[in-house]
Amino acid sequence: MESSTRTKTTKSVTPRFSEAFPIGRAAELRLQEKLAWQGIESVLNPCITLAGLRLWDVAEIYSGIKHEVKDDLKAGTTGNVFIEHRAIIHSRADFLDYEVIEPYRFLKCPLSVVISLLVANQRAIKKGWRPPYRQVRGGDDLRYLGTLVPLKEYSKMCQPI
Repeated sequence: MESSTRTKTTKSVTPRFSEAFPIGRAAELRLQEKLAWQGIESVLNPCITLAGLRLWDVAEIYSGIKHEVKDDLKAGTTGNVFIEHRAIIHSRADFLDYEVIEPYRFLKCPLSVVISLLVANQRAIKKGWRPPYRQVRGGDDLRYLGTLVPLKEYSKMCQPI
């Protein structure tokens, strides 16, 4: 009698921090460059721990304003911005800045406005109402809970950088 050995192989789609970091850092550098064009000096978050890096990404030197930078490569195609809940919970930034590829631009929205939007959406869900925005799993590895906000609507809440 033959014995068959089954090996369970799993293909991980989760980007490791070391793989995802350069992608996020590139968006932060592009924001820093845009701010420089406007005469605003800024610095990148110098932390080397994940916990420290989650607090903010780019800080304006003189004003102290902090930015959380996200790049949404699919927003131009899907018409939605994916707001990852976990990123908002950890952030201590003043603004959430989305880099949108098509058409290329940065959208700057006060973090307090984004939090209000997410809280109102969550209240509707808890009351059994239809929320204004869908909650889905998404992000780089489809394992994070987030809210999809139509890009046109989100753009109205923001200002371009």
